[in-house]
Amino acid sequence: TMGYLRSILEEAEVPWQVGELGKIDVGGGGTIASEISVHNIDTVDMGVPVLSMHAPMEVTSKVDDYLLYKAMKALFASKKAKDY
Repeated sequence: TMGYLRSILEEAEVPWQVGELGKIDVGGGGTIASEISVHNIDTVDMGVPVLSMHAPMEVTSKVDDYLLYKAMKALFASKKAKDY
């Protein structure tokens, strides 16, 4: 899954990085990715870094927001996504 995604992001010239959250093979975070992956569905959480998440004032970078848009556009436009 990551190799597939990485090839699309690199082709679109979108910088990316990987982070781990939680214990190995346990998962973590507040998304439904762990619930989806138990049904043998390849799952990757993607998002932008957020400063002070869940605080009254959250902060993100416009550049990060744009790059996520660019990544999603490349992902959904890719021929690979149609065949996957």
